[in-house]
Amino acid sequence: MSNLEDRVARTPRPSLPLPLLQGAGGLGVNTPLDGLDLSGQDLTSASFTKAQMKGTNLSDADLRGVSLFACDAVGAKLDRADLSGASVELGNFNGASLKDTVLEGAFVTSSTFARADLTGSDWTDVLLRADLKKSLCDNPTADGVNARTRVDTRESLGCAGPAPQK
Repeated sequence: MSNLEDRVARTPRPSLPLPLLQGAGGLGVNTPLDGLDLSGQDLTSASFTKAQMKGTNLSDADLRGVSLFACDAVGAKLDRADLSGASVELGNFNGASLKDTVLEGAFVTSSTFARADLTGSDWTDVLLRADLKKSLCDNPTADGVNARTRVDTRESLGCAGPAPQK
């Protein structure tokens, strides 16, 4: 077990009843999740549709295929999270940290990422509207290489040229 895995395993987590997070039938999560520490957890059977997740810590979480549709995740921490194939459409990720996050094949239509930290994030096979792609490529943190996938952030976004100055 690596130092990171050991630290994650020893970190206390809130006890959330899984039914609270499981398929809400598109109705969304009724309990605010603002500021909770859900880091390092396997949340692949959860649904965060329309969830209030301001400042929630989802670092190192397994969110593959999860619905974060229309969630409000302003200032959330998603560092090193795996969002492959997740639906983050209409999500508000303004000011969120997505350092080394994997979003391979995720659905991000009409999501917002203003002032988000995109350092080392992997956007491979993510279909982006032209205006969202421009916004992401204009972000000075859209730079670096993902530590897990070894994919260059700007290359995965399809950006031309180097990142703008910070």
